[in-house]
Amino acid sequence: MKLKFEIKTIYGEVAFSYEKENNSIKETVEKFLEKNKGKWIQQINLSNLNLSGIDFIGSKFYNSKFSNSEFDNSKFSNSIFYNSEFDNSKFYNSEFDNSEFDNSKFSNSKFSNSKFSNSKFSNSKFYNSKFSNSEFRKFIYNGVKVKRIASFIGLYKYDALVIISEENEVFIKMGCYFRKKEEWDRDFWNNTYEFPNDKSIKSELRKFAYETACKWAKLMKDL
Repeated sequence: MKLKFEIKTIYGEVAFSYEKENNSIKETVEKFLEKNKGKWIQQINLSNLNLSGIDFIGSKFYNSKFSNSEFDNSKFSNSIFYNSEFDNSKFYNSEFDNSEFDNSKFSNSKFSNSKFSNSKFSNSKFYNSKFSNSEFRKFIYNGVKVKRIASFIGLYKYDALVIISEENEVFIKMGCYFRKKEEWDRDFWNNTYEFPNDKSIKSELRKFAYETACKWAKLMKDL
């Protein structure tokens, strides 16, 4: 039986369709990628799909959505996903070597047994995401080569991200501010408009989140 599947934009418009005997979502997406090989693919919606086993190697996506999708055994090596969303998605045994995911979102996502060698995730967000048994060789975040990384959610208004670099330096991100620990220590109250040094609950919670990140870094730095 012939089956026809459509790939739509984030606005609901049909961007690609493919029909064949015993067709599948996987085959349709692969044909779509084949047709657009080497081109920028913009504003595509591949959310709520099982995209496992698909080879995204060399693909270039901009402002697209992949939320609530599954990517088991998928490959993203040498690909670019700029300003895209992968919230609530699952990545098992996937490869992200030499890939770029700048300004992308991975909230509540799970990365199991995945590899991130030479990958870049500048200004990307990983709120409440989990990285089980994954490898981060030469993983780069905002220009920093990551050796260890942790994210603390719910300690204050924003997330607190702490990174130990390959050079054993500590970087901490509080809200939208990403700085070395030494810079934070010299000027912690850098956002007095939102968090003044007034002993208020919101400001003390921010301080607590920072101290928690520093404590983690101190415990993990020499491991």
